[in-house]
Amino acid sequence: MGKSRALSVVVATAAATLVTGMTSAPAGAASTYDPAPAKSGATWLSDQVTDGLVHNEQYDFDDVGLSIDVALGLDAAGKKPTVVKAITKAVAKNVAFYTAFAPSVYAGPTAKAAVLALSQDKNPHAFGGVDLVKQLEARVATTAPITGRIEDAFDPTDEFGGDYANVIGQAYAAQALSLVGSAKATSATAFLLAQQCDKGYFRQYFTADKTRTDQSCQGAPRAERGASTDATALAVLALQDVKGSKAKAAVKRAVEWLISRQQRNGGFTDTGKVAPYNTNSTGLAGWALGEAGATKQAEHAAGAVRALQSEGTNPCTGKVGDAVGAIAFDLDAWDAAGDKGITAKTSDQWRRATAQALPVLRWAPRAEVKEFTATAPATAPPASFFKIKLTGTAPGQRVCVTGGGKVEYGYGVRGPVRHVDGEASGRTGDIMRTTVWLGSRHRDVAVRVTG
Repeated sequence: MGKSRALSVVVATAAATLVTGMTSAPAGAASTYDPAPAKSGATWLSDQVTDGLVHNEQYDFDDVGLSIDVALGLDAAGKKPTVVKAITKAVAKNVAFYTAFAPSVYAGPTAKAAVLALSQDKNPHAFGGVDLVKQLEARVATTAPITGRIEDAFDPTDEFGGDYANVIGQAYAAQALSLVGSAKATSATAFLLAQQCDKGYFRQYFTADKTRTDQSCQGAPRAERGASTDATALAVLALQDVKGSKAKAAVKRAVEWLISRQQRNGGFTDTGKVAPYNTNSTGLAGWALGEAGATKQAEHAAGAVRALQSEGTNPCTGKVGDAVGAIAFDLDAWDAAGDKGITAKTSDQWRRATAQALPVLRWAPRAEVKEFTATAPATAPPASFFKIKLTGTAPGQRVCVTGGGKVEYGYGVRGPVRHVDGEASGRTGDIMRTTVWLGSRHRDVAVRVTG
């Protein structure tokens, strides 16, 4: 919401620098995390599901792929098992159409559906009447130089046909085939590992030329070696289910790269380059880091995601306050929804961001104290600013301040907002009243202007 973007509120964040190594969660660490953001995100996400599927209002179709993302996100967050069960059942009914449309057979969707089936203890050999394992194995190349690479089957005479398989689908394939003990798991995993570049990240797309002798990232033309935060995070998550020293070494290098790309505010960009962060990449990266044991970095990522999650209505949120739990893709999306709400045109982006960012909220830190308080000095000189001390805020939570005709917000990410500014803009003897909001909760303070 453009009119409320002025960040004159003083934000006090933790001064800790980015940790360069991984830290394991101590015993009982779950008590240090706040369940509220994951709970509200899961509730909003579940409300987007109708008869087991997410419907795209803009283009009027049931989005099976996004529905799988929602199920995997809810499952990873440990939320709404009944909804996950309903999605799994609905996906099974639609899996034949989702994964193949004769003569096309889609390798990535087949692998993704297999991962969903396995995560819910369903038989991937007979999921919705489809043997996903057999179908996926048939899409793993067996001839050099692309042995192990997943490929889509398509009609070469169809102008819309093509091979759209990529590294993200390869990660799902390596994971699914490894879990079922497929004979194709070794080659699929080897090809996935070859997509890791020398700096540790994974690229998103394969080498375009399938005849090129070296199909690895380093063997590709420079223009085809671009880093993908999303592919790197999903590869880390997939390789958790792959045995062997090579997979472990790849995870270690990928985690080190992710840590090196995390911004001071905890966020990530899709390429790892310096730019405003988005919650989709931040959520996936933080989720992967948390699963790999880099919990401090996961906490910082959770704070960045929470800063763009609606926590209720107040004067700063506008219409985005109606969608409690929803996570905006970025600040622009947050501002736009504040003015217009989440529309049919923008709902797809909100759902995708929330589905993939939700799991990292498992690592959202609690507030240092439970009670939300705001304390101000009794008096302040005319035309001065005074500090309002706060307790009960958590990293990433937005604090809204109203008073003197102004509406402003601030938020911490690596640490909570500990104080905000009020303004003694009245004349001597006036009582200046300021309201501090945390989601839908608020606290009022009164300061007398003295000469």
